[in-house]
Amino acid sequence: MKLKLKNVDTMTVRFACEDNELDSLAEFLEKKAAEGWELSSKTGVVLGFRRSKARVVKVSVELVYADDHDSDNERLIEYCEAAGWRHIFSDGKIQIFETDDLAAEPIHTDPVVKLETIHRREKKLMLWLPMATFVLNVIIQGYLWVNFDYGYFLENKIVLLMFIMPVLILFVVLQVISYLHWYLNAKKIVAGGQSPDYGKKWFTRITEKILLPILLVLVWGDQLMDAYFSGERMRFMIIIALCTLCVLFAPFFSLLSARFGKRREGNFGTYILVGIILAIVASGIAGAITANTGNDEYVQVDGSYQMVSLDELPLTMEDLGIETAAYADRYCDKGGSVFVRYMECDDFSDNRQKYWLSYRIYLGNAKKLSQWFMEERREFMEFSRIEDEKLGAKAIYAVVGDEGAEENKRLLEYDDRIIWLNTNIPLNDSQKQTFSQKLLAVEE
Repeated sequence: MKLKLKNVDTMTVRFACEDNELDSLAEFLEKKAAEGWELSSKTGVVLGFRRSKARVVKVSVELVYADDHDSDNERLIEYCEAAGWRHIFSDGKIQIFETDDLAAEPIHTDPVVKLETIHRREKKLMLWLPMATFVLNVIIQGYLWVNFDYGYFLENKIVLLMFIMPVLILFVVLQVISYLHWYLNAKKIVAGGQSPDYGKKWFTRITEKILLPILLVLVWGDQLMDAYFSGERMRFMIIIALCTLCVLFAPFFSLLSARFGKRREGNFGTYILVGIILAIVASGIAGAITANTGNDEYVQVDGSYQMVSLDELPLTMEDLGIETAAYADRYCDKGGSVFVRYMECDDFSDNRQKYWLSYRIYLGNAKKLSQWFMEERREFMEFSRIEDEKLGAKAIYAVVGDEGAEENKRLLEYDDRIIWLNTNIPLNDSQKQTFSQKLLAVEE
C-alpha cells in the first residue's frame, strides 16, 4: 500500500531487513531507481526518496565487517570506488553503492571476517536475549507452580503466564539451538574458503512467525480476556482495534523480514498519523458511549446527593418479595478466565427493613472452588457444614462465630459453581427457592 504525499517529489518508505538480508534492500533500491526515485536518507528501517530521472543501475549494500567504525568505512569506500562503484549513502556500518555498469564485478568480503562479524552482531539477539528470556521465564514458572493457588484461574494474566510461557520457552530454546546449528555448520563452510547461506532457514522463519503472535497474546491477551469475560463488549472491540493499530503502525515491522515479502511501502509519517487519528476516534466514540450508557447516577437522599449504582442483577431484593424505595443501588462486576468465571453482585437499595443482599457466583470446578474459597479465608473465618434442602446445594457451609453458625453467611456448592451468600435477610423457604433458581440460571 502506497500513501501519496502532497509533495509528489518526495517519498518515505518503511523497509525492514536484517544484516544478512542486505541483498533484498539492494534489489529494492534498483527497482526504485528504475521508477525514478533516488535514495536521500536512511534511518533504521525508514528510507527517504526524492524524485529523479529513471535510471538502470546495479546497487550493492555492504556491511563493514570490522570493529573500527570510521577508518574501515573509509577503506571500504575507497576500495569500492576504485573498482568503479559510486558511494551514495552511509548508515552506520552499512554502506550503499551503485554503478551504471550492470556487468561490474560484485563487491567481495572475506568469508571468515564476514561470518564472525555477523555472528558478533547476531548473537545478542539470537543467543543472549533468548537465554535471558529463558532464565526469567523459568524463574516465573517455578514460582507459579511451587506456590500454586486455584485462585490463579480467576486472573487472565496468571493463566496466560502459566500456559503460554512454557510454549514461549520451548520456541526460544529451539531458536537458540537452530542458530547454533547454523553457525557451527557455517564455520566449517568458511574454513573451506566458501561463503555460507545467510538466509534464514525454514525452521527459524516458522519459529519467528509463531513467537510474534505469542508475544502479542501475552501483551494484549490479558486485556482482551478481561474485557470479554467482564461483558464490556465496547472495551473488547477497542482493544482489538488498538492491537491492530500497533501491529500496523508500531515498530513490530522491524521484526519482520523484507526477504519474505514483509516490506511496507508508503509514507511512514502518514501511517503514524493515520494510526493516531484512528486511536483518538476510537477512544472518543468509546468515551461518548460509556458516558451515555453509564450505570451510575446521583440521587437526593436526606437533603444531599449521593451516587448509586444501577447495574442489572440476576437476583434482586424485589425478586425475594422485598419492596425497595424509588431508587436502586445495585452493583454487578463480571470477570474471570476460560477456567473460572465470576460475578460479584450487591443490592443495597433503600428499603424499610434495612435489608441488604450480597452474593458472589464462581463458575468452574465447584469442589476445588469451595476448597480454595475456604482456604483463602481460614485465618479470619471458620466454616461448618450444615444442611438446608431448600437451597438445593450439594454442600452448604456456614461461617461459625462466637455464637454458632451465622445465618447471613453461606457458601453453597453446586455441580458447576459455588455461591457465596452474605445477607441480613431471614430467608424463608420460598425465598430460598427463588434464590437458587435465579442464580443457577446464570451462565455468564
